[in-house]
Amino acid sequence: MKKGFTTVCAGILSFCAFAQNLVPNSNFETFASCPAALEQTNKAAAWYSPTLDSSDYFNACASAGVVGVPVNALGFQNAHSGSAYAGISCFGAIPGNRRAYIQVQLTDSLVAQRSYCISFYVSLANTSGFALTELGAFLSSAQVGSLTQAPLPFTPQISSPAHVYLRDTLNWMLISGNYTAQGGEKYITLGNFRDDASSDTLRLNALSAVSYYYIDDVSVRSCDSVTTASSLVIPNVFTPNKDQVNDIFKITTTNISFLNCRIYDRWGGKVYEMVADYDSWDGRNSTGETCANGTYFYVLKANGTDGKSYSKTGFIQLIR
Repeated sequence: MKKGFTTVCAGILSFCAFAQNLVPNSNFETFASCPAALEQTNKAAAWYSPTLDSSDYFNACASAGVVGVPVNALGFQNAHSGSAYAGISCFGAIPGNRRAYIQVQLTDSLVAQRSYCISFYVSLANTSGFALTELGAFLSSAQVGSLTQAPLPFTPQISSPAHVYLRDTLNWMLISGNYTAQGGEKYITLGNFRDDASSDTLRLNALSAVSYYYIDDVSVRSCDSVTTASSLVIPNVFTPNKDQVNDIFKITTTNISFLNCRIYDRWGGKVYEMVADYDSWDGRNSTGETCANGTYFYVLKANGTDGKSYSKTGFIQLIR
């Protein structure tokens, strides 16, 4: 079995555009009826919760605002596509070590030794007190689950990078990677497979002890012999004044397998480092202190899935 991750924020859909998505109802748009309360993922066709700590289903059709889109009990978020998404509690629920997951049966089994592009989008709910790293997808030949609320004891084949906190509440973040199938895998389960003690957390909000993520657009596609050109678009100004418009410095990527971007102040001191292409800079340094208005310098290195290497430098204007 081969495992690994590749983050390709803008490119995974075009990267595998010629292969069928094996995930039914991948964007949660098909439903038996509109959700009326939390813990109703089963209303989304094909999806279900594999543990006692149930996942949630949000849809713009809901008359109850608690499970609406874009406004709901956990915050505000538009769907990545369409008008619906799922949500799971990944850390901090009381009592400890409670986990919610979502699971679905694929439309066909994976073929041994074939490479598959696996991806899904996440967004941190506004009410979350923590951001996490290493959210993942576990592929299995049979259903997995538990009659408890404990973390599932599996190692996901695809996960977001270690030490990169999934902290964006405004934008959707892509978790993706290539997986070489053992053969026969027919289920995908999404969530945090680490217990509380081993979960890497970043405290964001002292008023909440929970980490909750929305999930949308899940994809499992054969990606053998499919390639597309890579690209980068680097902005040169952003305004982190919390008006939800251009609040973060974020690089737009297509088919990028590796990215590192270091940001320096005018004296040459490193203020921040982006280590994945969905990572972003919110105008604070690595210790959380607010950076002053002014001009900053970046050094970027990246690799594309098409074999192209990038080495770029330039300036960023921070204006509050």
